[in-house]
Formats: sequence, structure tokens, C-alpha cells
Amino acid sequence: MSVEAAGPHADRVLRVAGHEMAVVAAGVDVTPTVDVSWRRCLNEFKLDPAREYKPTVLDQCRLSELRAEHEDLVQIARAEMDSLYEQIAGSGYALLLADTDGVILCEKVDPVLKKMFVRAGLIVGAQWSEQSQGTNGIGTCAAEARPITIHESDHFRARHVGLSCSAAPIHDSNGRVIAILDASSVGAGGTRESKMHTVALVNTSARLIEKCLFLRRHSAVSMLRFHHRPEFVDLLHDGAIAVATDGTIVATDMTGLKLLGTQDRADLIGRSIADVFDTTYEELSAAAAAGRLVDLAGSGRAQGPYAALFGVLAAAVYVGIDGHVAMVEAIAC
Repeated sequence: MSVEAAGPHADRVLRVAGHEMAVVAAGVDVTPTVDVSWRRCLNEFKLDPAREYKPTVLDQCRLSELRAEHEDLVQIARAEMDSLYEQIAGSGYALLLADTDGVILCEKVDPVLKKMFVRAGLIVGAQWSEQSQGTNGIGTCAAEARPITIHESDHFRARHVGLSCSAAPIHDSNGRVIAILDASSVGAGGTRESKMHTVALVNTSARLIEKCLFLRRHSAVSMLRFHHRPEFVDLLHDGAIAVATDGTIVATDMTGLKLLGTQDRADLIGRSIADVFDTTYEELSAAAAAGRLVDLAGSGRAQGPYAALFGVLAAAVYVGIDGHVAMVEAIAC
């Protein structure tokens, strides 16, 4: 991009980010997320929106080390990226997996478009954190820890205004963001709102990667899968709880937290299955293996602090342990 072309965008960024949050620059349409990100880039990272920063690209040795550190993640993500790519093939997108520092670990891109993405700096080993590249899909998603679209002029740096990026975070079993999945295009045009479908697809793929990663990390213990609709058990939208042989909960995924009406893993981890589902691990295992109904409502054990959690579920909880599915009646609300 020429200096002349960079000028108007850089002026716009400085006009918005240089004002107090309460001051709205006339004629400037910027989302609150972009506004906050621009301010971080300008005030905290001291970036210049018009300056041509040299891209940071890791050497092959360091890149190999990072991939080894995230071996399970990269392996699982590659498979899901192949699947997602089939859905968006021909639409001009490159799929990118990056760590929380914004380093691109792997990619899936149409060979015909490869040179275009290389010119944009979207290559394996490149670092796309906000600190290095300003507001962008990967870096801003990592900073905000939520799905996000950074479309063209939302970018901080003038040289990136031709990019449109939709990204979603990937969490580990402790709820920490460990990676970013991103779909980026060059010169695609359209509006930010037109990218809602893309960010939804990317977010769904990120959740699938999370689920697979959770199941692999806890493959040594039993996995309890549950949902108030039986057809959702063993799919993306069910809850997953890793359980030790003594019935103690050792981990739960984010969907499990939501289905049980809590946001804090400390409410569940270390507790007995009997505290949460009003049944023992042995009873659930036997019921799942036999495919029979367990009547919790008549058990008389719903006296613990977690009995109220059933109030957020539907009339029945469907539980699967190690591939077997059984229906478990929930306590009446």
C-alpha cells in the first residue's frame, strides 16, 4: 500500500484512538471491540498505523519446537481444518491455526491463492499478535478470548485493510485459551455483517477441536457424556465430564458447565458424581452398560448443594459412559 493510500486509514485510526472513550469522532463507524483494540495498539504497544513494520517470522527450529509443544492440538486441528476447508472451498479463505502469541502453527490454503497470502504475511511461522501486527483476527481474538471478525478497515495497520479475518479461541480443559482458529481472505469485499456465517463456522470448528482435545487429554479415565436430549449425546453439544474410578470428577468441558448451570470448574472438580447427579459412579456405569433407566427422583439422596443444578436441565439427563448411553431421570424442580 502506498503512503498516500495509508494516510486516510492511519488518520482515521489516530482520530478514534486518540480521543477519550466517551468522545465519538464524527463520521467514524467503529465497533467497541475495534475501538478498544486500536487504543491498546496505539497507547500500550506504541504502534504506528501507517508504518511498514517488518513481519516477525520464526525460524524452522523454533517453529518445530512450538509444534511439538502443541502436538495433540495441531494433529486434531489439522483434521478439523481439512473438514472446514471442504465447506468453504472456493470462497478465497485460508485457514490458520495460531498459538496465543499469534504464531501461525499450520495452515490450509488453496495453492492457487498461496502467493497472495504470502504477500499479506499470512504464512506459517509468522507472528500475528496485536503487539506485532496491531488489530487483526488472530491477535485480537487472543486478546478478547472470544469469537471475532476483524474486517478490512477494522485493522489497525493500513497495510492490512485488504484482509478480512474471522477467528475463534480454542480452550483447554481448564478453560484457558491455548490457540486461535482463523479464516482469512484477501480482497474479498463485503461488509462485516456478511462475515457472520464465516465466524459461526470457525467457532463451531473451534468447539469441535476443544471437544476432541478434551477427550484425548482425559482418555485414561472414564468419560461421562450428558444432555437433556438423547440425540445430542456423543456430539458437539453434549456435556463431557472426566471421572476417576472412585467417582471423583477430575475435569469438565465448557458445555458441561453450562448444562449444569455453573461457570466455575471449582464447583465440580474434586466432587463426587453422587453430589452432582444424585447417583454413584458404579450405578451410572452399570446403567450405561445395560442401557437401563435409573430413577433418581425416588433415590432420596438429592440433599446436597448440587441438587439445585438439576433445575436448569430438562426432565431427563441422558448419560453416556465409555460409549454406552443410558437415560437418567432428573430430580423434579
